Amino acid sequence: MFMYKLIKTALTFFIFITILPNTVHSFEANELQYVNEHWPPYIIFDGSDNVSGIDVDIVKEIAERLGVSLNMMKCDWFYCLKMIKLGRADIISAALKRPEREKYMHYIEPPYILKSTKLFYLPKGKRQLIKKYEDLYNLTIGTLKGSSYFSRFDNDSKIRKIEVLKTEQLLLMLNDGRIDAFIGTELVVDYLIRSKSHINFFDKSIYHYELESPFYFAISRQSPFSDRIIEINKIMDSLLKNGRIQIILNKYIKQD
Repeated sequence: MFMYKLIKTALTFFIFITILPNTVHSFEANELQYVNEHWPPYIIFDGSDNVSGIDVDIVKEIAERLGVSLNMMKCDWFYCLKMIKLGRADIISAALKRPEREKYMHYIEPPYILKSTKLFYLPKGKRQLIKKYEDLYNLTIGTLKGSSYFSRFDNDSKIRKIEVLKTEQLLLMLNDGRIDAFIGTELVVDYLIRSKSHINFFDKSIYHYELESPFYFAISRQSPFSDRIIEINKIMDSLLKNGRIQIILNKYIKQD
């Protein structure tokens, strides 16, 4: 049985980022520090000490097989990446491979999700506004700070983009008319919209992007667990081959 400590306050996060020495990892090697944002159904922070979701169940399996305890901390994605980069946390999930990230994190192989659909969310009745990629040039698009979507969009400086820290902010900004649309991962945004009973307020764009876009768990290169990356890779491979990850996916993903 693990003791899960959910660190929630902004003050604690400030201490993690600014006060602890850069060269000293804040946890013993027998404690795995996991960080991520509220990103249902992958990571679900319910406002209490209960944390669930696809990625949470998987990281619990990893910790159990490593024989270590698990600590979980909620933070905005941009700051979670910063904690991994600085070695203030050990492991993160839902990470896409990017060259700049590989400088400070080891990607756990193989990926646990192979592909996802990226699309754009618009006010109800306006899905025709985005029939093809080029339609984006006429709109202001909301994005999550620090997130990657797909290469063409990520590197396209001609599109007007507004960054925020939380998907919930994107929903509010779209509803208030402060943006024309926002981009998101279909599984995640659909789950969030359903959970907030907003189904009748938003439409999905006709244009969508679907390609192999593997999701990875990743270990900070400054983490003491980086020395166990080969062992962790074998754990992930086993979880995929024995069907455990598919069982976890089926638990959270409800077919319409």
